[in-house]
Order: sequence, then C-alpha cells, then structure tokens
Amino acid sequence: MIKKLQELKKVKLNKKFILPAILLLALVVYLVYPDGESIYVGTIEVTEIDVAPRVSSQIAQRLVDEGDLVKAGQPMYKLTCENYVVDLDKSAADFERAKKLLAGGNMSPETFDSFKKGYELAKLNVDWCTVLAPMNGTVLTKFHEAGDYV
Repeated sequence: MIKKLQELKKVKLNKKFILPAILLLALVVYLVYPDGESIYVGTIEVTEIDVAPRVSSQIAQRLVDEGDLVKAGQPMYKLTCENYVVDLDKSAADFERAKKLLAGGNMSPETFDSFKKGYELAKLNVDWCTVLAPMNGTVLTKFHEAGDYV
C-alpha cells in the first residue's frame, strides 16, 4: 500500500512539471521562429528538358526569355525555314497537278501516293519551323538568340 502511495506521488510530481515543460517548449519555438516562418524538409523533383528544333534553320524570333513560365504547346522560337517554305510551295503545286492527273486516269495511284506523301512531309517540316514547349514549366536558360543557326 505504501508503495502505491509513493508511486502516485511521483505521478503527481511529474504532472506538475508537464505544464511548465510545454510552456518552456512553446517559448523556445517562438524565439527560434519569431515571424511565424516554418522550415520544411523534403525533396523537390525537377525535370530539365533541352528544347531543340526538329528541322535545321536560322532563328527568326525568340518568343520567351529566361524565367518565363510556358505552357505545353506554347511557341518558344520561330525559325526562318525559307528552304522548307519553297519546298512546300513546290510540293503543293505538284500535288494539285497529281490530283488532276489521277482524276483523268493519267497517273497511277502509287505515283499519286508519292506526291501526296511529299506534300504532307513538306507541310510537316514547315509546321516544325515553330518550336513549341513540350510541357508546362519555367525557362531556365536560353542557349540561342535570333540569328543563330540551329
């Protein structure tokens, strides 16, 4: 019985020190972080992508700067692509002529398909003359300026 009373006194004694200990801890936290800032520990994952054009040409215009936020599909560079535009014009004219020849029965479907393929490829090359952002993000560095050949 005496042992149980002694244990109860120890428990009461410990309870007396709990409130001051909590107050002391709160004071220390307040003094360490007086303006309410908190420090968090964690890991940030970053995906870094080097954006390059799919066709070779001279840069006509740079549309973004370092630090700019970009969305997926947003134009970043415009290329001059004179040779691709000329190729598209020629392929479009050849394709129109091939349509007429095929309709008149003067061209085989296989030959027509090759003209169609050439036109679609030329159109795709011209589309690639505008370099688009592949994903949402922030431009970290710019490697090229207007006038550079890429």
